Amino acid sequence: CLVRTLKFEFFDELREIVLGVVSGLRILFWAIVLLFLLIYLLGIVMRTLADQVDEFSTLPSSMFTIFRCFTDGCSAYDGTPLPETLRLSTFSGFGGVFMIVYILLFVLVTIGIFNLIMAIFLDNVVSSHTIRKQAQLAEHALKHEVRIKLAIEEEEGFNMNLSGARTTEQLSHALDEALDQWEVSVTRDRFAAWLEHEEFLNALEFASIDASIRIQLFDILDADSGGHLCADELVCGLMHMRGSVTKGDIIGMSLKLRYVAQLAEDIHSRVARG
Repeated sequence: CLVRTLKFEFFDELREIVLGVVSGLRILFWAIVLLFLLIYLLGIVMRTLADQVDEFSTLPSSMFTIFRCFTDGCSAYDGTPLPETLRLSTFSGFGGVFMIVYILLFVLVTIGIFNLIMAIFLDNVVSSHTIRKQAQLAEHALKHEVRIKLAIEEEEGFNMNLSGARTTEQLSHALDEALDQWEVSVTRDRFAAWLEHEEFLNALEFASIDASIRIQLFDILDADSGGHLCADELVCGLMHMRGSVTKGDIIGMSLKLRYVAQLAEDIHSRVARG
């Protein structure tokens, strides 16, 4: 019942939190293993060197005391500062050395290991979220495309007969034929008017398209700066704007720029020879 509940759109954020925690469980497991080994080794050392102190009289108590020193506060059972007690009594002959070792260990664990674990955990959660988001976009690409085409059809005021389309593929094909038949041409002013309509904005939001840059959106889609967009240009451009920028987008752009540069060099060489 809980799993079915998380499928509702209202619980998207909760679902992402649960999936993020699940995806980071392996990182947390190895973090616990690393901390346990470190505390175990330090517990053996303190059990050997300070066994006369109640907090280090046994290995379990020594390990738990060290864990408290790294997390909750390093105090003795009577509430006094444990590091000062050790420095002035047990390690009185090596007070300076003990102080330096304690500071280095505290910085290593609290600032080094803890922050490193947190950084790796967050990176794993964010990477997993990005992968899941891209998979969802790919899975629902056809639905997003149909929703955008229906929004265009509504904005243009066409009366399309879509009763024969029973599947999403058939609906998309019928919309393509209708838009080609009507020869839709969208100007900057018309597109700006569409962005004022809630239905069209809902279609963009449904497809995970950022419509906050409304002024530049038409210029982004109008690749040839012709001042108007046909239906194919509009739908294809909006579909490419879904989601966030990925490594594939950057590599694709780099390869296209390299190809254009090669064409320009070929044209230049031909003109120079001719």
